[in-house]
Amino acid sequence: GKSPVTIKWRTAKARELFTYLFYHRNRTVSKDTLLELLWPDMESEKSVRILYQTIYLVRRALTRNGLEGIKVKSVNLCEGYTLELDGVQVDVDEWENELDRLPPLDETSYKEYERVLELYPGDFLGELDYLWAEPEKARLRRRWLDCVERLEQFYIREGREADAIRIHHHILQRDPGNENSYFVLMKLYADHGDAEAVKKLYETMFAYLKNVLDVGPEEHIAKWYDDWRNKTNYAV
Repeated sequence: GKSPVTIKWRTAKARELFTYLFYHRNRTVSKDTLLELLWPDMESEKSVRILYQTIYLVRRALTRNGLEGIKVKSVNLCEGYTLELDGVQVDVDEWENELDRLPPLDETSYKEYERVLELYPGDFLGELDYLWAEPEKARLRRRWLDCVERLEQFYIREGREADAIRIHHHILQRDPGNENSYFVLMKLYADHGDAEAVKKLYETMFAYLKNVLDVGPEEHIAKWYDDWRNKTNYAV
């Protein structure tokens, strides 16, 4: 029920140390793991000293921000550390619990699916760019996409194409490089005779793939677009 707290970290290493321990919350992380992660090229004695200083900075930041429910505890004479939570709610844990409780998808439950999808807290750690976090970021995004795609397929089966279109635009807001969503949308708009929408989607997809990923569209999508353009005599 409390408002989120934004912590101002003294150093970037303190923030990453806290974030790594939080990711491994309620599990012990060895001192050697932290040293290898944060100071891999530093002389051993110096890196250990800086680790202890950084642990102190993390604890002080938690205390100053009134986060008594988050404790960083030393294990085995500082050979490891455990971040423990007491009465603290973690948004991603709550979201996955909601996702796991969803009933089979049908006309009585689809609204519940939409509600849970809207609760998705976004990419794991947001804009923080830690290499070690990428697998978890990808896992959570895949769970969200899997659920969205199930809902989209339900809408298609039920003939609710407007809802399917809405869902795929929602996917592209979260994942602007999702070629499958572009492709499904192009086909849906083509079925409705909206040539301008098809052209705009293809151009948007092409530009994103080229400018961000330096690749072109998948071959079957490019072929479909060329065939559609030739069939409709649509000028590009």
